[in-house]
Amino acid sequence: MLDTGHRRVKRSLRRLSVVGLVLALVLPTSASSREVISSSKNFEQIGSITIPGVVVSGALAGDTFFASSWQSGLYSYDVSDPTDPKLLDQVGDDQLLMQELENEEMVTNGKILLLSRFFDTPTSVLYVIDVSDPKNMKIEATLDGAGAHTYTCLYDCKWAYGTVNGLDNRGIILDLHDPSNPKLLDKPWTDAINGTYVHDVTEVRPGLVLTSSSPMFALDTTDPTKPRAIMKTDAGSTNISHNNIWPRSGKDRFLITASEAVNNGRCETYGDEGKTLQVWRTDGWRTKGFKPVGSYTLVNGTGSDGQPPLDVFGIQGCSAHWAREHPSFHNGGLVAMAAYSHGVRLLDISPKGTPREVGYFLKDIQAAIDVTWLTDRIMYVVEDGSGGAIDIVKYTGPLP
Repeated sequence: MLDTGHRRVKRSLRRLSVVGLVLALVLPTSASSREVISSSKNFEQIGSITIPGVVVSGALAGDTFFASSWQSGLYSYDVSDPTDPKLLDQVGDDQLLMQELENEEMVTNGKILLLSRFFDTPTSVLYVIDVSDPKNMKIEATLDGAGAHTYTCLYDCKWAYGTVNGLDNRGIILDLHDPSNPKLLDKPWTDAINGTYVHDVTEVRPGLVLTSSSPMFALDTTDPTKPRAIMKTDAGSTNISHNNIWPRSGKDRFLITASEAVNNGRCETYGDEGKTLQVWRTDGWRTKGFKPVGSYTLVNGTGSDGQPPLDVFGIQGCSAHWAREHPSFHNGGLVAMAAYSHGVRLLDISPKGTPREVGYFLKDIQAAIDVTWLTDRIMYVVEDGSGGAIDIVKYTGPLP
């Protein structure tokens, strides 16, 4: 969970990175200067997109991949051939004023894209960007007071929920029926859960939203202006406060969650939260809730096991972060998790819900922030460090 202290630490890390970014912004670092220092045999890097600044988020819509840099703006790429992406357009930081941005989950339906800034700014701002022509992206509207750390579209971006707005952390409700005139509702959606702090939400399917919070709530969002809590996990539930995925629009047997912790280096310095991916059974969830059935916890390597000890990266270390299921996931299967300086961890979830690591990929860069499956073999890994990158990685191992 990105609490206040965590935000300060994370923000300080970003600012330390900015010092090293000055040259990168003038002379972008070449991809060849970043080496793969640890990788299982079933992973290979087949390319890299170098982006000046700290890259904080990526989003896929059809054949277009969008990436945002904390310093240099928003980028769009043609990924119809994911092994050979082509830059289409850039909306620069001169237009987006992104120097205080940490919007780590921008969202898009391929027509509009939501991007915001909110840390240490006089005014928290949301940008609604027209991306219907990714070769000619345009800022369609700005809305003061609507910036957020994460955004999630509801009903194909007719509505949106924002979390962690940097001001009072109330859950934002946006009316986007007219994207050129977005409306910020007065009543926060977090009233439905008594103001519980939420890092992110997931629209499992239209009308059903899960919160990444402690406890975790299921919300009926049939009317997005009046969400209603219909289930919550036990108060002592863990590893649920960063992000969640419920494959196949909530029809899958399994729900997968993770929680982020302060970036304090070696895994053994963490508490119980922050370094674990959790698997839950969902059978009868409306009356019985979710049942934890398996977990995967990050540990430091020894060097002798083929993986570096990882404290060489300093304080960017052991957090579980965004996880994405494989396109073929069905009551089990592959899940890729971006895990900071542990890189990408590929897990196989058994039919009983037990995760087992089956691959890993690690670069000599500060942190793997996000990972997206472009195909059943190709992943894009958002790398956040001194000169950001999108690594193009191929999984060559067996598929479920």
